[in-house]
Amino acid sequence: MKSFIFKIAIILSKVLRYISYLGAGFTLLGSVVILIFKDDVIQVVESQQFNLQEVSLPFIIYIYNY
Repeated sequence: MKSFIFKIAIILSKVLRYISYLGAGFTLLGSVVILIFKDDVIQVVESQQFNLQEVSLPFIIYIYNY
């Protein structure tokens, strides 16, 4: 019984590790895309074409570029 629980824990930890690698990869990809399209992102943020509920993401992107 003990070895079964440890096998399940090992499998879950491997799955979580690969999910975290995937998240890190998407974060890196998003950062690169933001840097490539920096002028377009700044233009959208400065034109204020977003709702008050969406302020946090454009604000973070705007701060990231300065």
